[in-house]
Amino acid sequence: MTSTGILKMRIETASAKTRTGGPSDDKADLQNPDVVHKTWVGVVPTYPMLGEPIEGEANRVKQVPEYLSDWVADVNSMNEQRAVHAVDSKDA
Repeated sequence: MTSTGILKMRIETASAKTRTGGPSDDKADLQNPDVVHKTWVGVVPTYPMLGEPIEGEANRVKQVPEYLSDWVADVNSMNEQRAVHAVDSKDA
């Protein structure tokens, strides 16, 4: 294994907060003008995104093939649409 390193670690604790749908605020906060007029309320969708292809040392092709660029763009678009749909979902 001259070109690959492996790291092993034990995860003792972990947590995550995930959700679908938009934000849900306390009714008391929504009736407080100091809060309502000074606080942005919303969601920043997050999703996996593929980067630009990076050529390997042995690559002899001058440009990234169109099928590969199109696939990267399609995957990124689909992931973005799924994230936005999760926010717009009324099933939350």
